[in-house]
Amino acid sequence: MSNQETEAGSKTISNDNLNVQITRGTHCQVKFDITVKPEAVVAAYQKALKTINKEINIPGFRKGKAPQQLILEKYGSNVQKECVDIVLQTGFNDALQLTHIHPLKDGHIKRPIVHYCTQEKGAHFVLEFEARPTIPSVQPQELHLHHQAPVQVTDEERKNALDQVLLQFTTYQPIEDRPVQEGDFINVDVTILEETPRLIIDNQRTQVNQSGLPSWIQEKVIGLNAGASAEGMTQPNEKFPDPDFKSVPFRVTVKTIWQGNMPAIDDELAKKVGLQTVDELYQKLNERLEQEAQEDIYKQHIHHLEDQLIEKYPFDLPLSYIESNKQARLDDYLKQLGQESQLPQNYEEIEKMIENSTIRGLQLYFLLRRVAADNKLEVSEEEVSQELSKQIALIPSGKSQIDIYGDKSKLREQLYNLALDRKIKKFLLDQAQWV
Repeated sequence: MSNQETEAGSKTISNDNLNVQITRGTHCQVKFDITVKPEAVVAAYQKALKTINKEINIPGFRKGKAPQQLILEKYGSNVQKECVDIVLQTGFNDALQLTHIHPLKDGHIKRPIVHYCTQEKGAHFVLEFEARPTIPSVQPQELHLHHQAPVQVTDEERKNALDQVLLQFTTYQPIEDRPVQEGDFINVDVTILEETPRLIIDNQRTQVNQSGLPSWIQEKVIGLNAGASAEGMTQPNEKFPDPDFKSVPFRVTVKTIWQGNMPAIDDELAKKVGLQTVDELYQKLNERLEQEAQEDIYKQHIHHLEDQLIEKYPFDLPLSYIESNKQARLDDYLKQLGQESQLPQNYEEIEKMIENSTIRGLQLYFLLRRVAADNKLEVSEEEVSQELSKQIALIPSGKSQIDIYGDKSKLREQLYNLALDRKIKKFLLDQAQWV
C-alpha cells in the first residue's frame, strides 16, 4: 500500500487493485476518486458473467451451464451492468478499508459518477458521502478553570424567599374602586406586538413590586384600572445584560386588581410548612439560598468548562446531524411559542439561534462521550436511580429534564445520559487545572 499527499485537502492511497484520491470537504463530506486497474475489472466481469448465468434460463442448457458467448450475445448489457455494480461495491469497500474512513449511518450519499468501466482500461468513478465525525481526544489537564468567588446571600434575597412562603398562604380581595398601586396584586396579560401579536403571559397573578414585575412593565401598570391596557418597549435586564438583546413593542393588560392579605410571620406560619418555629424557618430559607448560590457557582464552572472544550477541541459535524437535530429543536421552540402553524416575524433569527445551539450541543455530546470512552467512565444502576430522584425533585420548579410519564425505555435512556454527563463533567472538573 502506498500513501501520498496531493493537493491541499487531498491524499492518495493505493493497493494492488486501485488508487483512491481522498478529498475532505466541510461538514464531514468526503470524496473518493477511485481508479481500478484493468485486472480487477476483468475479475469483476467474470464474476458478473457467472452471476447472470445463474439467474437466466436458456432453452437446452441447465441454469448456470450456458456457454459464455451465448450469454454475452443475449444478455451482454446485463453482464456489463452487473460488472459495474460489482466494481463500484468492491472498489468502495476496498477504499474504506484502505482509508479507515467510515460512512455515516443514514448520512447523505451521492449517486456515483462512473467515468468508464471496461476490461481494457479498468474503471474510474467518483463517490461522495458523509463520513462519521472524527472526535479529538480530550486532555483534561489542558483545561484551565477559574475559581468563582463565593456569593453572599443578600437581605433582599432573604426577603424575597420569605415572601414566596407568605404568598402560599395569602388570601385575596378584589379592588374595584381605584387603579393599580405599588404593592397590589394583579392578573395581567402581556402581548408582544409582532406582525402577528404573541401572548407571552396569560392572566398571570403577580405583585406590583420589583420582585414581581420588571420595571418596564411595573411603570406601565401603575395607574391603570382593571380592563385597561398600556403599550411600551421591552428593556434589557440590568442585572444580567444580554449583548444580543433587541427591544420589541409590547402591550400589558390589567385583568383584575387584588389586595393581598399576608399571614403573620410567626411560629404558626412555620408550622404550616412543616417546621416548628419562625427561627427554624429563617434558617431553612437561608440554607436553601446558600445551596442555590453554590449551585450557581457550579453552573458557571460547567459553562466555562464547556466553553473550553468547544474552543480547544474543534471538529467538523455532518450536515445531516445538524439539520435533523436543528429541525427537532426548532419545532419544539415554535410549539412553545404557540406559533407552529405560522412562522414568527423573526423566524430567521430564531432559526440561526437554534442552529448555533444545536451545533454546540452536538459538539459537547461527542466530546463528552469521547472522554467517557477514553477513561472508561460508566454509570451504575444506582447512579441512574439517583439521577431519577434528582430529576423528580426538580419537577416542581420546572427544571426537570425528563418526561416522567413518557416511554419507559426512553426515560431510562434519558436518565442514563444525564447521569453519564454529570459523571463526565465531574471527572473533567477534578482533572482540570484550577487557577
